[in-house]
Amino acid sequence: MQINTLRRSLCLLLALLIFCGLFACSDNAGGGSAETPAQIAAETEEEIKRENTPDDLPDGLDYEGAGVNILARTKSWFLYEMTVDELNGEVVNDAVYNRNTMVSERLNINLNYILKDDVTGMANRAIVAGSDDFDIVAGSAVEIVQYGARGQYYNLLGGNVPHLNLDRPWWAQYYTEQANIGGRVFFVTGDIALSLRQLAFVTFFNKPMVVSYNLENPYDLVAAGSWTIDKQAEMARAVYTDVNGDSKADYDDIYSFGVGDCINFDVYWSAFDLSLVKRDENAYPYLSVDMDKMQSAAQTILDLFYNNTGVLCMLETPDDGEQDDLARKFAAGELAFTTLRLMACDILRVMEADYGIIPCPKWNEEQDNYYTFVHDQYSVFGIPVTVPDTGMVSAVLEALAAQNYRTVTPAYYDIALNGKYLRDPESSRMLDLALVNVKIDFSWIYTTNLNNAAQQTFRDLIRGKKSADFISFYTSREKTYQSGLEKLIIAYEDLEN
Repeated sequence: MQINTLRRSLCLLLALLIFCGLFACSDNAGGGSAETPAQIAAETEEEIKRENTPDDLPDGLDYEGAGVNILARTKSWFLYEMTVDELNGEVVNDAVYNRNTMVSERLNINLNYILKDDVTGMANRAIVAGSDDFDIVAGSAVEIVQYGARGQYYNLLGGNVPHLNLDRPWWAQYYTEQANIGGRVFFVTGDIALSLRQLAFVTFFNKPMVVSYNLENPYDLVAAGSWTIDKQAEMARAVYTDVNGDSKADYDDIYSFGVGDCINFDVYWSAFDLSLVKRDENAYPYLSVDMDKMQSAAQTILDLFYNNTGVLCMLETPDDGEQDDLARKFAAGELAFTTLRLMACDILRVMEADYGIIPCPKWNEEQDNYYTFVHDQYSVFGIPVTVPDTGMVSAVLEALAAQNYRTVTPAYYDIALNGKYLRDPESSRMLDLALVNVKIDFSWIYTTNLNNAAQQTFRDLIRGKKSADFISFYTSREKTYQSGLEKLIIAYEDLEN
């Protein structure tokens, strides 16, 4: 294996250097000091960095020009996640192009990307028909995961995928751990999915507005562990201007905080460390809800969105268009704060005023970390059971993920995001804090299987009913959620792959 070969080479090199160093010491007794073995080892270890981190694929894999068909989405959000047409000088575009070229040449394969709108449906129809049209499926996390329980995808923790190593840093272990049911995981994500970062929610703030309204420094609040939902609500009440003078709050006015009335509810599941599920001693999931905290969270969110004069709550529009509207209003200097996905940075490039980025607020100061929610449309990857050569396909998936880790993620994160969009070192550090604490809970991964237990709870309760009575809402649906969970576990246990 490549990594073992490298380690053996390093060990031999180290031994030779130490051996030579002993003679150097004897010849240098009266002169300058020679490097110690520990210093040499440290220098050798430092040579392995992100850009040259080895993977576990064996040397010399050669699939003789075989074609590998990858089904992925066409939506503009995922425009260059998997493939681009040519080099064009744009850093992320070129990193993706070069990744595909490097993997193709390394394994001697031909990558064929099939881009469609309805990835989940197309994959399902092909697999049910017994077709091996697709080797890898890159689909929407919230849509496609349910098909794992139907036996349509290989267990990526099993023996059918010999070249996948989900312990490596390019795979999101936090996702794999939450998705695991009885040693079965049918979809994975990580560096291979740029959307996992692009769709992460953070809070943007307008620096001049924070100063002019005498608000506390958001960076200082985060550093002190005091950036909480109560603090956000307090600061939201401090800013409102009736710009058009019509004596009513509407879109044309200036607000402290802007949100949308759909996916912005979802943000607080992670930010407040909420969950509907725990694990038993055998790591199997079961329903377990902190009713008091959930009820308090629902009331707090309801008050923030609908009962705070400094908050603009925009109605959902198709394809989450309200998120772009919020970004444009923020860029125009008409919102002091807004919570958006990172991909909104593209709209904010034209913003004249300086802005900063911080994580979404904690539930309270006692919460141990700031946690980040990722919009449930991020990409996850599976291998259909109709694939005849899982050795080759697992090698391709591992190679793509590893190369993304080495080159594509740094291109997006370090060069494109930090270089083009972020305007100060503090925002870069805050972004690091947000992305290192991404939290994707079991009840969100399997929300469709659990009869929309997580996804629709706050949307239906707070938006639909304008209520914070979570206890009554949950109690009336608990049997449905429990039934969904039991069927999911049984389905996983009955699967053979």
